[in-house]
Amino acid sequence: MPLAPRILAALPFVAILSVPGCNIVGPAYVLIHGPEKAQALHTLEKGRPTIVFVDDRASVLPRRSTRLGIAEAAQEALLAEGALVDVIDARNALATAARETPGDPMDIAAIGRGVQAEVVIYVAVDAFELSADGQSFLPSARARVKVLDVTKTEGARLWPAEREGHPIVLQLPVRTGELPRTPAEVAAAEAGLAQQLGVAVGRLFFDYEVRTPVSERNK
Repeated sequence: MPLAPRILAALPFVAILSVPGCNIVGPAYVLIHGPEKAQALHTLEKGRPTIVFVDDRASVLPRRSTRLGIAEAAQEALLAEGALVDVIDARNALATAARETPGDPMDIAAIGRGVQAEVVIYVAVDAFELSADGQSFLPSARARVKVLDVTKTEGARLWPAEREGHPIVLQLPVRTGELPRTPAEVAAAEAGLAQQLGVAVGRLFFDYEVRTPVSERNK
């Protein structure tokens, strides 16, 4: 759900709508006027070969598979919604990037060209955690997204105008119960957060319905 200048992407959860001048709240308004639509922030050229590349140079992600989970969720959302029709598997970009060294990182344009992509959706992950205080199960993540045309020598930025990229802030509701403790529980929770972040990336590029959670409908 876009909030200028950033997006707060708690995917299934939105604030209640209200109609000025009366006490009718969101659910009734939605029933009358239909679901609200969040608008795409950028339209991709769907026929151009495109890849989603998730960068973790700050080493905030717990494992390499988390990068892949974010990218795959984004590319699946983009294909399902028809925002793209020619998507190159994200595994190819990660395999290409794996050849870089800490002292000589590959530039994004080179990674894109290395997998025969024309466009790269670049996702830089800045934060990714299941709990901010070590007590509450409150998954959250932050990332920045750019769209680059890598057919140009240096990789021309197609979107957004801001050099740092478009920020995503993903804050999921407090979960009941204890924090995940076992390796399997932690891995499952991290995979779920990666899935949510990937879908939030995809949703930057297509219109989607904003849904009010059931718990909000009786307020």
